[in-house]
Amino acid sequence: MRRGIRKYGIHISICLISLVIAAYVNNRINTERSHQYSVTENVHTLYQDITGVKQEGKETVFCGWAFDTEHYAGEITCEILLKDVETEETLWPKMETEPEIQEIPKKYTGEKEISGGSFEGKLKTAKLDVENIYEILLRYTCKSIDNGGNTVEYVRTVTTNNYLSNGEMTNYNPDIFVEPDIKETEIAEKIKNAELFHYFQEGMWVYSDAERLYFIVNQETVGAEQGIEMPVFWYTNNLELLEGREKNYIPNYLYSAVYEEKKGIYFSEVEMPDIPIKEVETGLYINGGQGWVLRCRKQF
Repeated sequence: MRRGIRKYGIHISICLISLVIAAYVNNRINTERSHQYSVTENVHTLYQDITGVKQEGKETVFCGWAFDTEHYAGEITCEILLKDVETEETLWPKMETEPEIQEIPKKYTGEKEISGGSFEGKLKTAKLDVENIYEILLRYTCKSIDNGGNTVEYVRTVTTNNYLSNGEMTNYNPDIFVEPDIKETEIAEKIKNAELFHYFQEGMWVYSDAERLYFIVNQETVGAEQGIEMPVFWYTNNLELLEGREKNYIPNYLYSAVYEEKKGIYFSEVEMPDIPIKEVETGLYINGGQGWVLRCRKQF
């Protein structure tokens, strides 16, 4: 009798252990599936901002907001991803279900009333290698009901154009970024209060302040060409300004650069229009058949 009870108890224990193992394996598989992603380039309807990276005890906390102008309805989920730029291993901070509400600037929302899209993610700081650089990605998920009553899901993973290194966030990859050689020049004085807007690894820098964009280009980037220009397209939500236009941007005339022989660089600057700008498209244009050599379009 006792032997039968003992065998029955062992059998139950084995079944329970098997169930626990199966649940653990299933959970791991589901987690791995949920952490699969691919980065989508040039998503110009999805706006986002990492408003803060801070330390809270043993955790690193990321705060911000995001919304897609064409996919904003129903349930919205924002997730932060930290991708090691060297190994491409990705860390997934735990996202808060009720994050602190972040204010979204009107220049992005336009006439829309945006009440969701705020996010807050936490990751144990010990998981971050201080010697590594992480690209900060954002996965945006929107669930809504279509006209047929079906639940549809829109998922996009995009770069935030931010990087994390030694607990500090930058808008460039510090592993490849090179400062322009402008020391002891008038250019350095002009851009002293400006911030980097975009860095082209080929040898071009775009800075911005409250009034202007500034362009610096290495001579080696241009080569023997002399007719270089920096076109600028200003994207805005100002409906009155866009009335009657076929496109949702304001084109500027091409701005020719001035050559600084002492440093071997070209420099140009352009005033920003007196309207709220949500995106800027610009780069390097060479006359004589080459056309666009470098080009970017980014949230501003």
